[in-house]
Amino acid sequence: MAPSPTPGWLTNDDPRFPYHPESAVRPSVIKSRGMEILQNPVYNKGTAHSLVERERLGLRGLLPPSVLPVQRQLSRTMDRYWHGSDFIDPSQVDSGGVTHEHTRKWLVLSDLQDRNETLFYKCLMDNFVEMAPIIYTPTVGWACMNYHKLYRRPRGMYFSAADKGMMSTMVHNWPHDHVDAIVVTDGSRILGLGDLGCNGLGIPIGKLDLYVAAGGFHPSRVLPCVIDVGTNNEALRCDQWYMGLKQPRLAGDAYYQLVDEFVQAVMGRWPHAVLQFEDFALEHAGPLLKRYRDHHTVFNDDIQARCGRAHLTHLILVKAGQTPHPNSPTATTPNPTYQGTACVALSGLYGALRVLGKSHADLTAQRILVVGAGSAGMGVVTMIAKGMQAHGLTPEAAAANFHVIDDRGLITTARECLPPHVVRFARSDEQSTEGESLVECITRVRPTVLIGLAGAGRLFTPPVLQTLAAYCDRPIIFPMSNPTARMECTHEEAIRYTNGRAVFAAGSPEPPVVWHGVTKVPSQANNMYIFPGVALGALLARAGTVSDAMLMAAAEALAAETRPEELELGMVFPNMDRIRDISVAVATGVIKAADGLIQNKKLLEAIDAGPEELKAFIHNHMYGFLRGLWGIVGLREGWTAGGKMIACTQPRRLAAMTVAARVSEEMGCSLGREVGYAIRFEDRTEKGRTCIKFCTDGVLLREMMSDPLLTDYSVIMVDEAHERSLATDLLLGLLKKIQRQRPDLRIIISSATIEAERMAAFFRAPTAASKPRGHPLQHSEAGADQFSGNPALLSVEGRAHHVQVHYLDEPCSDYLAAAVEAALQVHRQELPGDILIFLTGQDECQAAVRLLEEESQKSGHRSGQLRLQAMPLYAGLPAAQQLEALSPAPRGVRKAIVATNIAETSLTLEGVVYVIDSCFAKQRAYNPLTGLQSVLITPISRASSAQRAGRAGRVRPGHAFRLCTEAGWEALPAATVPEMQRCDLAGAVLQLKALGIGNIMRFEWLAPPPPETMIRALESLHALGALGLDAKLTAPLGNHMAAMPLDPFLSKMLLEGCSRGCVQEMLTIVAMLSVESIWAPGNKVEVDEAKARFGVAEGDLPSFLNIWKAWLARVRDKRWSYKNYVSHRSMLRAADIRFQLESHLKRAGLDWRSTALGPGAQGDAASGLLTVRKACAAGLFMQAARLTEELVLDKADARDAGASVYRLVRSGGGEAAAAKLRIHHSSVLFRCRPSWVCFYGAEQNNTGWYEMRDIAVIEPDWLTELAPHMYAMVHAHRH
Repeated sequence: MAPSPTPGWLTNDDPRFPYHPESAVRPSVIKSRGMEILQNPVYNKGTAHSLVERERLGLRGLLPPSVLPVQRQLSRTMDRYWHGSDFIDPSQVDSGGVTHEHTRKWLVLSDLQDRNETLFYKCLMDNFVEMAPIIYTPTVGWACMNYHKLYRRPRGMYFSAADKGMMSTMVHNWPHDHVDAIVVTDGSRILGLGDLGCNGLGIPIGKLDLYVAAGGFHPSRVLPCVIDVGTNNEALRCDQWYMGLKQPRLAGDAYYQLVDEFVQAVMGRWPHAVLQFEDFALEHAGPLLKRYRDHHTVFNDDIQARCGRAHLTHLILVKAGQTPHPNSPTATTPNPTYQGTACVALSGLYGALRVLGKSHADLTAQRILVVGAGSAGMGVVTMIAKGMQAHGLTPEAAAANFHVIDDRGLITTARECLPPHVVRFARSDEQSTEGESLVECITRVRPTVLIGLAGAGRLFTPPVLQTLAAYCDRPIIFPMSNPTARMECTHEEAIRYTNGRAVFAAGSPEPPVVWHGVTKVPSQANNMYIFPGVALGALLARAGTVSDAMLMAAAEALAAETRPEELELGMVFPNMDRIRDISVAVATGVIKAADGLIQNKKLLEAIDAGPEELKAFIHNHMYGFLRGLWGIVGLREGWTAGGKMIACTQPRRLAAMTVAARVSEEMGCSLGREVGYAIRFEDRTEKGRTCIKFCTDGVLLREMMSDPLLTDYSVIMVDEAHERSLATDLLLGLLKKIQRQRPDLRIIISSATIEAERMAAFFRAPTAASKPRGHPLQHSEAGADQFSGNPALLSVEGRAHHVQVHYLDEPCSDYLAAAVEAALQVHRQELPGDILIFLTGQDECQAAVRLLEEESQKSGHRSGQLRLQAMPLYAGLPAAQQLEALSPAPRGVRKAIVATNIAETSLTLEGVVYVIDSCFAKQRAYNPLTGLQSVLITPISRASSAQRAGRAGRVRPGHAFRLCTEAGWEALPAATVPEMQRCDLAGAVLQLKALGIGNIMRFEWLAPPPPETMIRALESLHALGALGLDAKLTAPLGNHMAAMPLDPFLSKMLLEGCSRGCVQEMLTIVAMLSVESIWAPGNKVEVDEAKARFGVAEGDLPSFLNIWKAWLARVRDKRWSYKNYVSHRSMLRAADIRFQLESHLKRAGLDWRSTALGPGAQGDAASGLLTVRKACAAGLFMQAARLTEELVLDKADARDAGASVYRLVRSGGGEAAAAKLRIHHSSVLFRCRPSWVCFYGAEQNNTGWYEMRDIAVIEPDWLTELAPHMYAMVHAHRH
């Protein structure tokens, strides 16, 4: 059967149903959801998205409640197209202090925030003073009034009465999982503008912009919200473009149920966020705060409730597993007591008193007249009254200082139905009349302070201001109402009608006024000074409440930030360009005042670590552009562009290591990458990646050997230059020459006590042309022309607190005992703060620690009392113990750090409040006539003493106890003698020669060394073979010695080992001579027994080989080291140095394998040891000594067997011949009497003896063999 034909109504030619392919509906398949759709211009329809689309696409809550069809959006767009911003009612501009320029800037910034939020916040942070009035008051008021006309893209979340039952789902449409701060409004009382409904969202947006810029909250972790319960503003309900619900506002149970649902939804998703209620009407603000205070972190910037509790409930920590309990909305309205504005007002009064030359305590004497009895006015009154009570007044006496006026006149107890929070301040005296006018009240009361918070416009009329000025010489006038149109008076009016005598602060920004040639600068009494810092401190602390003390601390912290130069201009608040520092200070004050309430364990650790760590902790939780990736990018684009580095030199190894570690931590990078350090025999930098390099001065000098012009660096900072070490002075002299060749090199010289003018004069002076022609450091006239030669002098203000200095009435005979007794007296006072004691050396530090520990054990430890923990700090201390001394004291412990002058600078000692200064220090002094140095205890300089005292003022006001009389202190030298003038210069001269400095005597020193020392250095280098008769480096010996990272004597020893076939042994000896001490502290008898196990009759240097061999045989076992009193850390350090020296020999093409005592050695052990001893003598022959027949007895000690006297072989008569030497007790030869020795080090003690260390026994004929140019054998004639 043939198929039936197709029905006619389906045929293509049926005229009833023609086919039109162009009319086919092609639905869009959208895979995105939520904010992704709104940010995609292809899919985004803005407010035209239907309710169904909003629900299905996850847009609910991200768009305003009303659906505006595309046609209506088109109408608004065309109005903008034809009229620009003129479509806004001109009457709303130029009102409230807002001009067309304000609106233009607001539009620019709003557009930037929509396009590039990162750049927006960067602009805001860098230009806060300029832009704050644009994004916040007064411009934000205009923006809220016209928000429905200015709307471009969604920002924040919208919750409305139409969303009831859906809010817990809606919150998950917000794209960010982490939110720290939520600001919400119901639009009922926006600034002083009244009910603005949904348009009120502009206030949370502006407020959170300040949270980010001033408080450091991250932009992605803040959420502006509006609860749209309708509006009673008839004009908005009739506006075709209004985007909110066009219905009357909800009230009663329906209102509170809706807010309940909102709070449960947002706190359910983000339970630890700070929730701030903003610009709620007074009848709702109090009950809402009471409703949620025990369940969530609630913050209200406009009102704070006491609610019958003994503490404020400004911020409440959420309790796990709890939900808000249903409080009746008809519950008693709590008393409004505090607000952000109130804190600002109190702080402003403190600042105004400082402007008048008074103290905070003078607040109690002020007569204060407040115009406005609303929530803001009474909050300010109550807060200031609390400030008066803190300074000793009773609540009644404080209340008697206030007169409050509202729209009905002066408030007295005769008025009926006063709220409880107003009754306290209602006047009950006979002189006060109910309803008294403002001028009448001023005439009778003669107030010193006039505060306006009525929001009713120009209430401070010329007669009011003139009357006030007639009865008060310097009136304090705070018109704090917002915006500007509702302010009680302008700055110009206040100055004019008080004849320039007013101390002024306003709620909105006001311009300066020139009065009779004097510029009067106003302050802005805006709560943006307070709420970012309070919120930040409360968020970090998670304290559960904000107590009276915490808010008082915030006000006082803000007042303390106003600088003296700002006070001189009449400013009662600090300049807003420091807003982030101000927020940190406020947050710090809040956190410190919350002690005992803090639930954040990491914050507690930071508090225990000291103020700097607390400040760093706060900064690390603040959003900014100077940490992490932004910081590194900034460096790469600045001074470190093109692979250049910034070098920061330190005088000590430990300082370079600790500062580098701290900077790397603050920058959020790993140590050794972007930030690293380099010290002798240790380099933690990464070539091509390190931007900032901390190093010792000596390391930078060593780098000049291969790169004379330091081309790897764009900036060199010489830190702690006041210490004037040999390497520092040498480096400064070379940098002066380098800068003539490299005008692009930036040199920064930093110090706390340096003579800046003298340093500037040194770099300003012309450089002598003393270099050989063709050398990189040779003077160039062309380079000199490019260099300005005019150093800039900068003084960076520190943050040290005041330190009170105490002196002795009479000189003390034993400063060690006096220091211990002073420390114990401080400890018995039980005041907080650690103790830092300055003594002269290791032995004294250890003795003081023992005495403090003994006294602490005798006195015992009572419950609640700080436990005294004494610990030493000196250069020879193992690094682990040094870091322990630098770490913060544990909770309940007071540290007493007994230190040498290593603690004067560079090192950060947190928590020190008390400094005990012996006013003495050990100082090295080199005698070029003997070739020996002395380590003597000498008085310090006044500059060093001041530096020590400054250690007490890092945390809080401190005390410095100087163990001398004031007259004795005045007699101290002004500055310390530079090391250049009191040390051996052989190493420095060798480096200068290697750098091509031909004429050493004409080299420009910051402090010229003594000629005798320079001559001795040249003589020593010539004797070692490093310099020839022409005073130039010899080849190859001199060049090899200069390239070694060792002093010339050790370099010669090592190179002699290469030539004699015992380099492996010399590597070990030189490495062990390069560490502090290989012997660990302990019982003297047991340590001597350990030395005897390894010691040999040939001296200390050969004994090192036995220790090294035994340590390697035990596979570098730490337990073996401990058992044998060998410093394991020193051995590890020596092993590292030995490896690096071996690598250096390899690179130089020198022998590094030969051995005289190890496997493969030629000859027996005796001959091998003889070779090693000769190699040692080849480097130390100038320090040879012989035993004499002299014997020195201690007549006071009957058991003294006498000390053998050694004399220098190369004495030449004079002082050298008179020098008495003996073997130091740390030597393995202490109880022996070898006839001839050479030694690496000898130091004179306070008894006059020179004590020899690191000794090797030699034969006398070796001297003539090894140094015939120095020694000759002669026969002694006996008479």
